[in-house]
Amino acid sequence: MKNEFSLIGLGIASWLGIISIFYTIRIIIIDFLIIQNIMFPYIHLSYELFYNFLFLLGFYLFLNYLKTRKDLNYIQLARNWIIVFILVQIIQFFYTYYLYDIIIENYHDNWSHFYEYGEGQYFKNLASTIGETLRYLGAGLLIYKFIKD
Repeated sequence: MKNEFSLIGLGIASWLGIISIFYTIRIIIIDFLIIQNIMFPYIHLSYELFYNFLFLLGFYLFLNYLKTRKDLNYIQLARNWIIVFILVQIIQFFYTYYLYDIIIENYHDNWSHFYEYGEGQYFKNLASTIGETLRYLGAGLLIYKFIKD
């Protein structure tokens, strides 16, 4: 019974860790695209596709790591993922606290146009919905593939 709970804990901790890592990368990508003054409809589609690709690649690599290792300590691995999650949350906090001011000061027009454009836009909402659906379907298919093998 303890092994099942540690496996569930590992699943939750790794999911949070993987999502937080790639969400941070997503935030950085959005800011980079805003700074580069990329056309706004393409920003939404680009970061959703890139985020999904990175997320599924990271999830695949983690599942492959679990599959190839025979001597796993689930509790220690879950603790490591919790530490990763906390560290990434701290990085996100400092990134948004310090760098958003710099971006708003130096690229205010690009930033405001990006967020004004995104309000009520069908394309942004559609890209977000499709991206989220593809992310969960991909994760489900990866889990199914690894369980089947």
